[in-house]
Amino acid sequence: MSPSPTKGRFLAIGIHRAPPGMSKEEFLRKMKALGAAVVALPVVQKNVLKYQIISANSSFDEHIKAFGMPASTPQHIALLVAESETPEQMLEISKNPELQSLVAAAEEMTPERGASIFSAHVVEKLNKPGRDHKDNIRVVGLFKVPQHLTSAQHAEKFETLVDSIVAHPTIQKNMLGYTMWLPNDTMNANTQTMRIPAPERTCILILEAENWDRAVEIAKDADVGKLIAGGHQDFGFLAESSSFSADFFTMLDKE
Repeated sequence: MSPSPTKGRFLAIGIHRAPPGMSKEEFLRKMKALGAAVVALPVVQKNVLKYQIISANSSFDEHIKAFGMPASTPQHIALLVAESETPEQMLEISKNPELQSLVAAAEEMTPERGASIFSAHVVEKLNKPGRDHKDNIRVVGLFKVPQHLTSAQHAEKFETLVDSIVAHPTIQKNMLGYTMWLPNDTMNANTQTMRIPAPERTCILILEAENWDRAVEIAKDADVGKLIAGGHQDFGFLAESSSFSADFFTMLDKE
């Protein structure tokens, strides 16, 4: 099945990793300060529908490991995610001199910090009533696109795998949301002018459940585990990925 982007949802995503020795609390404080500075820009207020910070935590690590998946990395991870209605709006933001100056001055954006910034489109696979409640459990998966696949090839294969997982009765019973963020190159030229290295091609999954019990039931399902095991072979899940439960902090929301 070919990807079917959700209308009105275009993303700019920054993946940031804490430097060695920095506590999670200090790193998150810096990410929130950076996010607040970005959100305050007039060009962002004009064009962005939602701006969120996604902060990794280790609460679900043992269950993720039960799938044979690499869980949270020793380096704390945070995602800065901006959502607009159109790619053109995000391009306007990325070309803005104030935004470019802010990025150039932000130590969190340096290549040495391993920052990766790219655009993506959204493919909703499961969207039930009750999504986006602040107390819901969310699990995030970051999966690098293998070098031997083009982005289009990977998207098609990855979506086929996700479709098989989402169709499973245990997923249908317990999951409220299952979303793919598939990378594209719309913003690459602009981000590279801001001394940000070329982004690593990364596919992101966002899974959402009402509570821990429902998430654990999924994690303990042997058949779901077998489906995910197929990803180990086809996509190198074991080699270059990271999955974790996460806290979502909303800095701007016009919806």
